[in-house]
Amino acid sequence: MEHRRCEVKAFRKETWTHLIDMLNLRDEITNFDEMYEKEQADDDRSRKKEDELLNQDLEHIFCHHVYDCMFYMGLKDVHSSSQETSDISHLVYRVNRDQAEKMQYKEHFGKNLTENLEKTYDGKSMLVKIYTSRSPSPADKNKLLKFLKEKRLAEATIYIANIYGIRRNSYKTEPHYEDVSEETSTKNSDGLRELMDHRRCKLKAFNEDTWEDLMYNLNIEDEKNFSQKYREKHGGCHISRKREDMKIKDDLECIYKDEK
Repeated sequence: MEHRRCEVKAFRKETWTHLIDMLNLRDEITNFDEMYEKEQADDDRSRKKEDELLNQDLEHIFCHHVYDCMFYMGLKDVHSSSQETSDISHLVYRVNRDQAEKMQYKEHFGKNLTENLEKTYDGKSMLVKIYTSRSPSPADKNKLLKFLKEKRLAEATIYIANIYGIRRNSYKTEPHYEDVSEETSTKNSDGLRELMDHRRCKLKAFNEDTWEDLMYNLNIEDEKNFSQKYREKHGGCHISRKREDMKIKDDLECIYKDEK
């Protein structure tokens, strides 16, 4: 589905008709229209319904592929505020114009990331772009701020696809709002605020351009209808990825202003 010269599609009525003609089965299958829409004895759905469901599944798979290629994460988790939603998180970083690097982590990324950055720092200007599937923890914050303090010519921009361990203002009316304790939320919010206060560190939500930039960095070519899919609801999500990114942007502003 990713390759620009390859398409994967579900059957539909016209496809079956064309196949029947190719196999010269028209004389044997005389009631195809009726068979196609009739529920099967050993199943509760017709061939037509099955083809429609297959088409939806392929859309779902492709939509997951867009984000899985970037963070290997399911769309059902992107709007959750729970710290325990995913055992594995993912991060992509790029230094200046070097090749993008990928990392996996369970709880904290700061130690491994800063160790990697230490190896590439040459005393000259360093611009680091970090794309992460969850917001930095207090431990990550400490490592990043320590690195920036020691490397005066380093700057970091961190794009987050999800805010974890914080009572998000945009989900105040949702049942899962109180899944995170007030103490944990305050601690994590304070950590993000410290990063945002640093003059050489920016903390941002994704937007469409950011996702496309990340796809470019990961050499994901020709994502079909990405702009449209970015604006649509998929995979059981109650909001689109675009809407979620807008909510994260608003939540980050609230965190920075210490609004509750």
